[in-house]
Amino acid sequence: MPQKFPEIQAMTYISRPALQLLPAAILALAGAAQAQQSIDLSSWQTVQYELLSQPDASWDLQPGNTSVLQSVNADASVFIGDFEAVGQEIRGTWRVQTASDDDFMGFVFGYQGRGQYYLFDWKRADQTFVGFAERGMSLKIVDVPAGADPADTDLWPTAGSPNVTVPRHNTIPWVGLVDYEFVLNWVPGTIEITVLEAGVVLENWVVNDSTYTSGAFGFYNYSQGPVLYEGFTQQGVPMVYCNAKTNSQGCTPALNFTGYASATDSNAFDITATNLINQKNGVLFYTHNGSASTPFGGGTLCLQPPFQRVPLLSSGGSTGSPDCSGSLSVDFNAWIQTGSAPSVMAGDLLNAQYFYRDPQHPDGTGYGLTEGIEFVVVP
Repeated sequence: MPQKFPEIQAMTYISRPALQLLPAAILALAGAAQAQQSIDLSSWQTVQYELLSQPDASWDLQPGNTSVLQSVNADASVFIGDFEAVGQEIRGTWRVQTASDDDFMGFVFGYQGRGQYYLFDWKRADQTFVGFAERGMSLKIVDVPAGADPADTDLWPTAGSPNVTVPRHNTIPWVGLVDYEFVLNWVPGTIEITVLEAGVVLENWVVNDSTYTSGAFGFYNYSQGPVLYEGFTQQGVPMVYCNAKTNSQGCTPALNFTGYASATDSNAFDITATNLINQKNGVLFYTHNGSASTPFGGGTLCLQPPFQRVPLLSSGGSTGSPDCSGSLSVDFNAWIQTGSAPSVMAGDLLNAQYFYRDPQHPDGTGYGLTEGIEFVVVP
């Protein structure tokens, strides 16, 4: 059986100088093509610390599941998300729904467990309690041995503790009944946090730290209610789009991914296609030139030419008659990091699609097409 796709010509690109960009600038390269996705909070979980015999927090989902109200003046608590937060931009709005009280609101990220994460907290006024908490924003690294719970003496003091270090702090207080926008851009080793009021930047921190290089994102609240966390979005998450071509066995291929694209991270970014014809060759094509939705070969071409490609792969699956047990998978990070894709650099927005042999297809083309995937390569 032929092992080439004569209709598709793999193309190379003119070499370009390396880009030196901060995470926010890298993700901005995606522009409108990498649209912000609303975050569904319905499967998030409450992490409650029992510190001072205050009531437990009450994280009350609001209609639509894209906002949550923490309504109780409670012990410290985290409302933790269900997705990996690294390699993307997360933004949304916080608002204290009262003009009274003066304690902490914020978020966590890089969450490894109850005692290990990055913490951004924000206090309205100075207060001595179990140590001194100074008004303002703080970025803290919580690292309790063996992942045990932090104590009140860890979470309250601005100066930190043996279990908490504080690489950034300012003395800007929050104001009740005011909307604040928070933006987190985080790639392994670099954290960028921006806080805005009415579009005006109050603070922008870029911190180089590699204590945690993965982990979930969530909301944080300590002794401050009610606070509304709403309108949170993700950007930079790989996005599957376009339509796959139904194959000769009546199956529609499915495209999935795990991880995120990185020029340096050793973790895999696997792009996987399933429901393919078994024991046939296929190839992943990719392009710097954006998405498409063009009729092609009895299906849809999801990429703008010209293309580049990885080596041919075998779909595997059963060894008998043709069926839909085949699959193809590429670790795109390994492809980048072994030097096989010199034109791919941190900051690139790429689109990719699998082509695979389907010699029995009644349209006579001899091949099938999956959906497309769009992603940003972070450092």
